Amino acid sequence: MKSVDDAFARIMRANAAITAQLNSIRKVQEVQDDALKALNIKDLRDQINSQLISASNKAVSAMDQVAKAENAIPDIDAKKREIINKIKGEK
Repeated sequence: MKSVDDAFARIMRANAAITAQLNSIRKVQEVQDDALKALNIKDLRDQINSQLISASNKAVSAMDQVAKAENAIPDIDAKKREIINKIKGEK
């Protein structure tokens, strides 16, 4: 039973640490929002985040397309060697 109590106490301490970190992040974001609002550029962070998300999604899509293309193309070097060997053998 002591090990269960110890585990529960560790979980509670971890939860408190995470909660404190999240509250700190929230406070920082509120200060940033106030500063951006004062400069009349409050939407700037949201626009930047949207552009970053869009760029990330495009990069993932491009990587997927490259992977599909690599799988679709047969081993060109092996085919090239095969053709060269056939040509050499014919001569």
